[in-house]
Amino acid sequence: MKNLIIILIILIGFSIVADTFNWIDMGFKKTEEPIDKIDNEDISTFQKSGEYEFFGTLTITGYLDIKTKVCDSGNMCSETVEYASLIITETNNDLIYDFIELSKGNSFIAPNGVGLGCYQEDQSRIYSTNFGYNGSVDNIISGNDLEKLLSSAENNLVKIQITKPTPPPGSGAPDCYSHFRDIKVF
Repeated sequence: MKNLIIILIILIGFSIVADTFNWIDMGFKKTEEPIDKIDNEDISTFQKSGEYEFFGTLTITGYLDIKTKVCDSGNMCSETVEYASLIITETNNDLIYDFIELSKGNSFIAPNGVGLGCYQEDQSRIYSTNFGYNGSVDNIISGNDLEKLLSSAENNLVKIQITKPTPPPGSGAPDCYSHFRDIKVF
């Protein structure tokens, strides 16, 4: 309970600081005017709206890369995690590369890849949370889909479909956040 309270205090403090300085955080921009709410039916194609907003659905091919994200006391995190990203080798929409470029330094984006969430070996899953105007979604990749991702490599690629909703301005992110939801493995 104490850890949860500390995390909430840190997230609230970060949100206040980000709002005060109008920072760009996690690939989206805090603006003075609210961004129009985008319904799920409007996000069928990955697209760009404004300077920093990307949203929509796209298909990418690549391979899984799992790295240990060490939680240092100076970072906005609560624990060290094994974070899984899909390194992109092919896509049906090159705007994903613009999103990656603008998001450099974001802990949920890999060089030439997108974060899928925390690999939780003990629970046989990749888990992430995603925030959008239509609420928070927990993504869980397990079973055959997890096996396909875990067995992927540069010479054994896997194809997935992902959707990025437009996030509400000023939101923070937990350790297992992903910018994407509705992850489908083919």
